[in-house]
Amino acid sequence: GLDYYHDHPKEKGGKYHDNPHAFRFHKLVHIASTTYPLASNTEIRDTLVSYPLDANFLHIILKPNNPAPSVWNYFVECDDALHRIYRLPALNFERGNGVDIYTSSQWFIISRDFAWYLASPPKDSFVDYYLDYIEHVVVADEAFFGTVIRNTHFCSTLHNDNFLHIQFDRWENEAEGERDQRKCLFKNRDHCGRSPTTMTLDYLPVLELSGDLFARKFDDVVEPTIKDHIDKRR
Repeated sequence: GLDYYHDHPKEKGGKYHDNPHAFRFHKLVHIASTTYPLASNTEIRDTLVSYPLDANFLHIILKPNNPAPSVWNYFVECDDALHRIYRLPALNFERGNGVDIYTSSQWFIISRDFAWYLASPPKDSFVDYYLDYIEHVVVADEAFFGTVIRNTHFCSTLHNDNFLHIQFDRWENEAEGERDQRKCLFKNRDHCGRSPTTMTLDYLPVLELSGDLFARKFDDVVEPTIKDHIDKRR
């Protein structure tokens, strides 16, 4: 998180468990271990403070997700593997469910108030209900954060940009060589996921022109020097 308080949060007006001021930051930056900053700390701060304090930065596909029944399933993790249990009825506003599901990146920069709402949702709130529904969907986080912000009062605080440069590789079923079966979880074994492209020195001009604050993914074994080049340009 950014901008920590100097005082104990209890001096800001409440206890940890019932007061959003118990979160001692203004912005929560959620990034992967394979993410690396393209900008300096000063540039990151200056960019974020140019927006309202309650701004939330997520990358969301604004067209509601209407998954086919064959791919929307309830999964359970057991013995270090995911097991498909049954088909889960998809939520869709036009079907009378009252909400739409949105696909979004699980990497984001959010406000303290939105972080508190996610971490300590009020009883019978949308998050309280939606958590029970979505927690067993495969890659549930990609259907969680964007759906929550689009279906709650935080929708007006959304800025549809997470300042993250990312490029995706081929789908696993199209890749050469042996498949990673962890990315092919559905009954149709040709319905697979994919992973971000590993950044190499060839991508340096692309990263410089992106204007983003962060990028992924980086692998120190595959390309051990690219971070040094980024650090020199910052």
